[in-house]
Amino acid sequence: MHLLPGKKRGKVGSLLLALALTGVLAYWILYAANALPARASIPVAGQRPVTDSVGWTYGTYLVALGETFIGTPYVGGTLEVEGEEQLVVNLEEVDCTTFVEYVLALAAAGMQPEELPHLRTSFRAEREVGKERADEYRAAAVFEGFVDAQRRALFMQELEQYRYRGGRCMGYLSRLHYFTEWLLDNEQRGRLKILRNLPGSVPLPLSLNFMSTHSHLYPRLAGQAILVDSLRVLEQRLTNITLSYLPNSEIAAAEVHLEEGDVIAFVTEVEGLDVSHTGLAMFRDDRLYLLHASTRRNVVERSPQVLSEYIKGMPGVVGIMVARATVPKKAQSCIVQPK
Repeated sequence: MHLLPGKKRGKVGSLLLALALTGVLAYWILYAANALPARASIPVAGQRPVTDSVGWTYGTYLVALGETFIGTPYVGGTLEVEGEEQLVVNLEEVDCTTFVEYVLALAAAGMQPEELPHLRTSFRAEREVGKERADEYRAAAVFEGFVDAQRRALFMQELEQYRYRGGRCMGYLSRLHYFTEWLLDNEQRGRLKILRNLPGSVPLPLSLNFMSTHSHLYPRLAGQAILVDSLRVLEQRLTNITLSYLPNSEIAAAEVHLEEGDVIAFVTEVEGLDVSHTGLAMFRDDRLYLLHASTRRNVVERSPQVLSEYIKGMPGVVGIMVARATVPKKAQSCIVQPK
């Protein structure tokens, strides 16, 4: 091998070092440009969103978070625990409603998809080994930079806001059991907007009594006459409120008015009930699909068909309600880049 004289080798070495440092700097600039969240303008209800240069909105951020749950087992009743009502977090077993709640709360807390595995570990440790020992797991996760302790707490605050009437867990009946009340209560507090005037929509007068007339199906209500009476009062407050829904036959034509991440609720004809299923809107090839915790395969998945076709196979489902999450100020710059 031919070597340069010592002085020239020194100059060449300095040049190579400078080039290497420049390369490292360029790498981190590119990394930051791709890893840090991009900002998108807030979508307006009933209109296609005005997006940033890469076309990503808060809705696509919701879908990106939702996709991290694909394959997660569908398990009902995870909120039913012994003792007093408490805020339950189980990111490894979801039903259709808890899936939507978790995604919205994670987004409101500014969580990124790559953080979800570590957040799941944190909550799993708490369930399996108890809160005291779980602190050690969480401390390790925070130390490694994978979970931000403040945002973990913020996520739980946001989850409570979505799940309970007025945003406060104050017993079993403070949980928003009927999904139409879940929508109305969160809308009243500015957390979402129900899309009431979609073309083709028809009135939906509420008449709710399913839980009080089927109390034997709910472990916390079984044999609890006083609790059932209190529930009946809550149901009566919602009765005669009129919302609107899109009949199944109008869904395909209305797709243009929906956006990624919209909350989709299946309206049921079951007497005394309002909604039988829920999930998130996602678009592929400009067609509307549903990202949801499905009983079809008992996992979180994307619907195998476009929603307008998929819903035809749902017994007793007459149409959909649609709501759009309001972008929290703290999450406006948490839009993720495409994979």
